[in-house]
Amino acid sequence: MKLPLTSQILLACAVVCVLLCPGSPEAWAQSCSNFEFLPTSIVDLTNNNPPFSPEQYVQCEMQPGANCSALAPKTAQPPVQSQYATMIANAINSGPPDLKTQLCTVNHIYIDPTGQNTAWGMLEFTTISPTVRQYTGNQIGISGPLLANLARQNTPLEAYETNVVRALLTPPASQPPPPPLPSTAAAWIQGVTYSGAATDNITVAILGILAHEMGHIIYVSQIQNAITAYPKCPRANRFFYSYSWGRAGYNFRYHRFGEPDSQNRPPSGPTLPEIWARLQENDLTKATEYLSRIYSGHEWASLFATVSVDEDFVETYMLHALNRWNFLPTLPITIPGVAQPIDVMLGFGIPNSILAQKAGWIDRCIPLNYLPR
Repeated sequence: MKLPLTSQILLACAVVCVLLCPGSPEAWAQSCSNFEFLPTSIVDLTNNNPPFSPEQYVQCEMQPGANCSALAPKTAQPPVQSQYATMIANAINSGPPDLKTQLCTVNHIYIDPTGQNTAWGMLEFTTISPTVRQYTGNQIGISGPLLANLARQNTPLEAYETNVVRALLTPPASQPPPPPLPSTAAAWIQGVTYSGAATDNITVAILGILAHEMGHIIYVSQIQNAITAYPKCPRANRFFYSYSWGRAGYNFRYHRFGEPDSQNRPPSGPTLPEIWARLQENDLTKATEYLSRIYSGHEWASLFATVSVDEDFVETYMLHALNRWNFLPTLPITIPGVAQPIDVMLGFGIPNSILAQKAGWIDRCIPLNYLPR
């Protein structure tokens, strides 16, 4: 999906979750020295003609014996440090220490000067056979034009997350194409807005984007093995998916931005396709009710989290990483027809809420070696 610059959104889900089975990566080159993230690890993509496509690259890597070098991300030799390198490195080095520990495992943060890809994170691998993959590293990428746009915003994370939720609420194109949304429904979507966060600046925005991408990498590389490798996982809910997805299991597949998992749906509560249907019918009362239930029920980190198990993990990881170190203590969302903004961060502070339990699962089951647990 390619949107105008002002509406660019996360495409991480369209890249990271392509792996069909989890891996146990070997020790990879680190992007940190003495626990400081190195700006030299943040480089521009150059000499990519046609522009680098994470989707095409990973689809190639999934083919046994395929030579994917022509599709791999390319940089100048030696690599050119990006103009955004200092800004990003400073954000990481001033950010939550556990998030920085995870980000230190990436080989590169690539900056895409073309803006073709909004953001992505992936494990790199070679497919030896349909059941054997050799993992060689991981990477995160961000659009250069997106970073420039966010740097001009007064509240960049809120603007970014607002674009994400509005894009999610807009019914996707299909064949045959759906009829245009009623004008009142389209206006309702434009009224859904994140605003009033206690903290929001370019550092918080960068950390939020990177945390989302890192969450995808962690999901693929660690989540399947969490309960056996890290026995502190809760006994009642040993699997992350058991909180909201019944027996869905962990899904390691490719899907596009906002594409709901059609095989596994939450056993209760409204879903994104149900909201799309109400908007197509111009039933704004029900659309308002459904969206407000998602954000006020203290189960989901966001609307994005409801589309699949992996996005549930990733969005929970992202907000928890920022919230637990007080980088983002509040994040209210305004929904037309709801009297007061709803602060999704409240759910992290209610001990028995499902959202707090999911965050606790991440703390207990996804280890951070330098932090005592």
